[in-house]
Amino acid sequence: MKFIQHLRYLLLPFAVLYGLVSSIRNLLFDFSIGNFRCKEYDLPIISVGNITVGGTGKTPHTEWIIQLLKDAYNVSVLSRGYKRKTKGLVIADSSSTASDIGDEPMQMHNKFPEVQVVVAEQRVIGVDAIMKLETKCDVLLMDDAFQHRYVKPGFSILVMDYNRPFWKDHLMPVGELRELPVGKKRANIIIVSKCPQDISIAEQEYYKRKLSLNPNQSIFFTCVGYKNIYPIFADKKQSINITDKSVLLVSGIAQPKLMFDYVSQLAKETKLMQFGDHHNFSAKDINNIEQQLNTLGDNAIIVTTEKDAVRFGELLPNNSKLAQNMYSLPIEIQIINNKESDLKDKILNYVRSNKRIS
Repeated sequence: MKFIQHLRYLLLPFAVLYGLVSSIRNLLFDFSIGNFRCKEYDLPIISVGNITVGGTGKTPHTEWIIQLLKDAYNVSVLSRGYKRKTKGLVIADSSSTASDIGDEPMQMHNKFPEVQVVVAEQRVIGVDAIMKLETKCDVLLMDDAFQHRYVKPGFSILVMDYNRPFWKDHLMPVGELRELPVGKKRANIIIVSKCPQDISIAEQEYYKRKLSLNPNQSIFFTCVGYKNIYPIFADKKQSINITDKSVLLVSGIAQPKLMFDYVSQLAKETKLMQFGDHHNFSAKDINNIEQQLNTLGDNAIIVTTEKDAVRFGELLPNNSKLAQNMYSLPIEIQIINNKESDLKDKILNYVRSNKRIS
């Protein structure tokens, strides 16, 4: 492990070059020089993003905002559709699949059918298309858009993993930072995600000091909560108790440790099969998963993430052994310190104050 760490430091010159290029790019956008201009829209636009590569919890926080807004506003979600097999603009409809729009957009499309989901690598093209839709968009959420600066959000939320703070990381390719931490100044709100539920006030104050927020910025601390485990291929209301089960936990997310720890506390036995983030499962993967399930005995089931459930739901026949024994564990975001109403108020006040002009 130490050898690998030392090897990564040989890449420091590339990290310095990467930091220089990203900093110049941000300055060009800040001063609207040449083609580096942020396009503004007559529409409340909320950006949810990160500085660290992968696994900070952007999408669950985006879903939390959808849940907050969807009953009062026509909400649209714009994403690039990471690892989809299509290109360009795609507007999700009843025939869309994860291959068409990406697993996380598909997850949101399935969970919130009343919300318009659009994917486009070029965000300006995506927003222009949303503005032309027959159903008027009242609020636009841009998922994973902190570095996509051609569209100017009116309200920006930056999500940082509690376990991977900016000040302990390095720029790519040495570390996992997409840009220098000073970029956090563009955010209206910084959310420290995946915190321990019992995080102390002293530790929260430490994070606040290290982040050096501006007076106009707010910070919130969130943790991951888990909901009932439900079957992917049957009635989702029929939750299951796994205390007497052996569980094969199949994960295609960047950071599965929290989920593994939670399931291990509930199940008789837990075994992890970890794949890469946004993994496209192959026939060989399916075969390997079935083999691993068989090693756990007759009373074994598969538990996977909501994101991976989207892909399995499209891959497996409903009557297959895997389908009959496959369950999903949904997560929910919990705001620490009873600050949920404060976060809601900040988002709602922005939306109310920036209503789209008819």
